[in-house]
Amino acid sequence: MTRELRNIHLNPAGGAEDRTRIFERMSQEGRARIVQYSLPEPSLEEWLKCTDPAKAWFGILHTEPCAAQPEAGAAWITDFCGKTAFVHFVVFRGNGHLCRDMCRLTCQWAFDGGLACLLGLIPAVNRAAIAAMRASGWQEIFRIPQACYVHRLGRCVDGVLCHVTPKLFKEVLQ
Repeated sequence: MTRELRNIHLNPAGGAEDRTRIFERMSQEGRARIVQYSLPEPSLEEWLKCTDPAKAWFGILHTEPCAAQPEAGAAWITDFCGKTAFVHFVVFRGNGHLCRDMCRLTCQWAFDGGLACLLGLIPAVNRAAIAAMRASGWQEIFRIPQACYVHRLGRCVDGVLCHVTPKLFKEVLQ
């Protein structure tokens, strides 16, 4: 079922064709290297494994309700443990101004789906992602020293572990 928040629409997807199209767009825009920051080269095979519908929820974000419109981004939820899971995003060029609403819509989707807490582990060098999460009601739990290997830097950097619950999410919407 399509979900909507202001001018953003989330269409749950999962087919290999949809996920491949998103990967190809990420690659064209140089975002696959950011999403798959620990790999020497972005890999479609790894992408399809981590977004496999058997173990992930995958949604495509649009600026129009029709799924035929160009994608503004995508979100996927993985590593489920009870009613907690990790969330991931990619925002395509020209849509950065929509990042906060995309994040909020993804949280709404997850909480409507029965999750009680979302987690994120962001390399501390990705300041834009950290700022977007905070603007969407997420709170930093703590920094984990050297938790994220960033291949393009050739080293481990601190990871910012953050979370959001339905309560935190509702507070930021008020």
